[in-house]
Amino acid sequence: MTLNVASIGVGWATRERHLPALKGDERIRVIGVIDRHPERAEAAARDFGLAHWGTSLDEAWVDGIDCLTIGTPPPAHAQYVRTAIERGWHCLCEKPFVLPASYAAELVEAARSAGLVLAVVHNFQFSRSGRRLFELVESGRLGEVEAVYAFQLSNPKRRLPHWYQSLPGGLFLDEAPHLLYLTRRILGRLEPRSVDARLAGNEVRDLSATFEHESIWASLSMSFNASVSEWQFLVVGENAVAALDVFRDILVVVPNDGSHRAREILRSSGRMVAGHIAGVASSGVRLVGKRLQYGNDEIVRRFVDAVEGRRERLRWMSGEDGQAVVAAIEQILTRAGVDATPATAA
Repeated sequence: MTLNVASIGVGWATRERHLPALKGDERIRVIGVIDRHPERAEAAARDFGLAHWGTSLDEAWVDGIDCLTIGTPPPAHAQYVRTAIERGWHCLCEKPFVLPASYAAELVEAARSAGLVLAVVHNFQFSRSGRRLFELVESGRLGEVEAVYAFQLSNPKRRLPHWYQSLPGGLFLDEAPHLLYLTRRILGRLEPRSVDARLAGNEVRDLSATFEHESIWASLSMSFNASVSEWQFLVVGENAVAALDVFRDILVVVPNDGSHRAREILRSSGRMVAGHIAGVASSGVRLVGKRLQYGNDEIVRRFVDAVEGRRERLRWMSGEDGQAVVAAIEQILTRAGVDATPATAA
């Protein structure tokens, strides 16, 4: 089976993540790209050796596709997911999925009724380190999970999409889904318990939240005016603590330090230092060689598997999963005092 695919929205995510992952799967033929900026669409088609490019889904060549990948700014996601479903195309949408969550649920049901695959790019859980983390959790090797701590520091000077300030909550809406889907995979659900935030107008500057669970403490902390950029996800188990460095695709596991005597302290220090250095070396080689896909290759692989009939491969990245995450985002923003009404498409 060969799937004919088109990508719409040729920004950084599509060029650096989607297209390399799509081109890396032998079951996929990327037919062309669509972008409202013709020069950008043409450049992407040339750079990736594609036969077609255009500025809208009304291009004649688009009729020959089976799947659409969406890498536009978030406000445009809804219209293109709807178009894909109406035209009978399977769809892989960048996060955050679709707001409001009620409309996301309608699209999920429409895709289900049409027998189409609808998936969301919840990629970091499928990175090399992310897969190792969840293997440790789900196999029980970390022991019973006691707590989850997700935190993000974001330097406003780093590379950021020009459209983020138009989003409800600003950069929070674009970046929080990553930490939220990671948290949801541990908890099984996302029900905010408490939310506290500092705002600048309708933009989140700092935010902390906790989530409901019978036995696991789960918290999220984010700061968008920091001097460094770091994304960290810590899972505290009774046997060990696993720390996922999301940006660097590194997992460091530190075993239970018992009585915390000198030898246990030194052992923990050695594990942390050695694990980080080994991770930097491994990920660094892939980063320099442009082979660090942060799970996007696995997302594409699972998406195609689902189109071929293995729908169980959509677990944790389905439209339903995307809808659950944006529902939690809506709740968090509302409790923070942010107008969560979706912005119009840019």
